[in-house]
Amino acid sequence: MTTNSACQFRSADSRDVDAALPLIYSSGPQAFDYGFQCCGKNSPDFLRFAFTDGTGLLGYKNHTVATLNGQVVGIVAVYNLSTYVRLTLGHLWQLWRFYPSSSLIGLIRRGAHLQSIMPPTNQTTHYVAHFGVAEGLRGRGIGRSMLAYQYKKAQELGRTIYALDVSVENPLAQSLYESFGFSVTAENEFSGPRGTVPNTRRMTMPVQAAQATGCHPHP
Repeated sequence: MTTNSACQFRSADSRDVDAALPLIYSSGPQAFDYGFQCCGKNSPDFLRFAFTDGTGLLGYKNHTVATLNGQVVGIVAVYNLSTYVRLTLGHLWQLWRFYPSSSLIGLIRRGAHLQSIMPPTNQTTHYVAHFGVAEGLRGRGIGRSMLAYQYKKAQELGRTIYALDVSVENPLAQSLYESFGFSVTAENEFSGPRGTVPNTRRMTMPVQAAQATGCHPHP
């Protein structure tokens, strides 16, 4: 499996919202519905609000898009521990502004359940989230190109571990990650209502220092 050399990468922009939302949602539909379906509002409503707001875990400022011929075909968010804390505070502020205040305790409780399948990482880990590729373009090396691009970013930032969580119900994605060099290091069990959101597997791989190798993993 090879990368797609035609892929270009850039920071996401609020104007990417229509292309970005289905890609983000595809990375964990059950989780998003569990976390944000509330008070007569559905999860895409909140995702749109959060993305265009820019801040927080779901804001455009925390995402990178992959493009082909100028069209957004993939998206990914990354963070380490310190950025995760900052982004979480922004996320809580978005919940406060979007939902009735009476619902906040329940929403925070749901968020804690979701954290059980996406536990925080440490300061030197380059963690990938909201990884999505356009449905009709999967299998063309776009996802692998996104992984390679972020691996290089991890090298530049001096991170030592590259990590992500994958649903136990998504063997194709796990196969992609394994072919890139990730391996399963932990099983994450969902702490909320049984059967609501799939469990996940934490997958990690070491990041080789850029000055030592000058490259990222082979295809």
